[in-house]
Amino acid sequence: MTLSGFYQQQKRWVEAEHEFESVISLAPKNPMPHAALAGIYVRQGQDSLAKKTLIETKQQIRDNPAGRLLGDYYLSRGENAKALTEFGALLAEHRGDLTVRAIAMGSDAYGIAAGTSLEKVLSLLLESTAVIT
Repeated sequence: MTLSGFYQQQKRWVEAEHEFESVISLAPKNPMPHAALAGIYVRQGQDSLAKKTLIETKQQIRDNPAGRLLGDYYLSRGENAKALTEFGALLAEHRGDLTVRAIAMGSDAYGIAAGTSLEKVLSLLLESTAVIT
């Protein structure tokens, strides 16, 4: 178990947040710590901070198709039009990426449907990041 995972398990949010911020400072283009940080905010009921984090992440990692975090967030909130806009823009930037194409063509291809909790969406993202090229 990682130190950040331990802090999350113990609900020591401030320490977990600091751990993920440290990882982000070392690897700002890696989407996983950004997703985890947003997940910490969601677990604390700070949805606006989670959304802000995901918007900033999108701006920082535009060259990485894992930047779909914001689209996943919108989809989990039932904001399908915003999600489709995000996924469409991502597809335009990463047309050759099969994972992005599957998401853009139908988010349910990933088992993500409107009403899915953001925590579940972020969990699915973390599981699937390895297949994104």
